[in-house]
Amino acid sequence: NSIILLDLNYRGSINTLKLSPNLRVRVKPTKKQLHLTHSDLEILKLERLLSFVREPTVLPPPKDVRVEA
Repeated sequence: NSIILLDLNYRGSINTLKLSPNLRVRVKPTKKQLHLTHSDLEILKLERLLSFVREPTVLPPPKDVRVEA
């Protein structure tokens, strides 16, 4: 049994991620996260994982390069 995530974007590209067994382990809250529910901790964990494959919402403009002849 494997857990597979599909990440879709508006341009139609699909990222497929297969979760490793280590990611299926229950999250233990840190001292600062004791007020969060288990569902909130799972969402934070998956958001962090997906941030590695998502494109940034705003791309920085390319730097202008001056070419001298």
